Formats: sequence, structure tokens, C-alpha cells
Amino acid sequence: MTARERNRIWDFFMNPTSRQMLVDWEMHAQAVLGWIRGLCGGYLGDAKLIELVDDLQRESPDFRQWWSQHEVQGKHIGLKVYQHSIVGRLEFGYSLLQVTEAPELTMIVYTPVPETDTIERLQKLDEPTE
Repeated sequence: MTARERNRIWDFFMNPTSRQMLVDWEMHAQAVLGWIRGLCGGYLGDAKLIELVDDLQRESPDFRQWWSQHEVQGKHIGLKVYQHSIVGRLEFGYSLLQVTEAPELTMIVYTPVPETDTIERLQKLDEPTE
């Protein structure tokens, strides 16, 4: 796997499996793109970020279309629902955490929604298969 393929943003837009698993992918993709656009304001001239955006515009019609709309989003919490091919529907609350002293560092924490059976479904993935 190349460094580009390990990039979560690249994977989000270019990996068909990521696209198929996430319920409401388009809504989340536009939010991710808006977050990237907001991030770019703090890194004007950053060669790697420019290269990533240029590559995504070239390779992803969705990214290209939405990037041209110039929307910026700063949403850092929300809900993501995945449709897993083995265990079914998984629901997670998420929070994006940013290090104040190093704003380029972010971490996204996913927590199973308590009112769902997401934890039980995740545990099934850990069970040995026959």
C-alpha cells in the first residue's frame, strides 16, 4: 500500500469499499471536504496538501464538483452509520479532537451509540469462524 493509499482522506474519496459501507456517504464526504477546505486556510502554500487536493480533484468527480463550491465546515462531532457486510448496521458517535499546541494533529474518536447493538455486532467480528 502506498503512502497516498494510507491517507484517510484519499481513502475516503477513492476507496469504493469506504464509499459503500458508510450510510449517507455523500453527506459525510461533503462535510470532510468542508473540513479540508477550512484546514487549507491554516496551511497556505503547503506542498503536500496542495498535491493531495489537486490529485483528488483530478481523480474524484465528486471531490472536484464539491471543491468548486468553496464551502467550509467546522463540525467536529456527529453520527456515522456503517453497513458492514458481515455484521450489519453499526452506529458510532464521533468526535474530532485537535491538539491546541499542534493544530495539524487531529484524532477522530468513534464510540458505539449506547442505544444500539453496535457493541454486540463488533464482538461478533472477534469470534472465531468455523
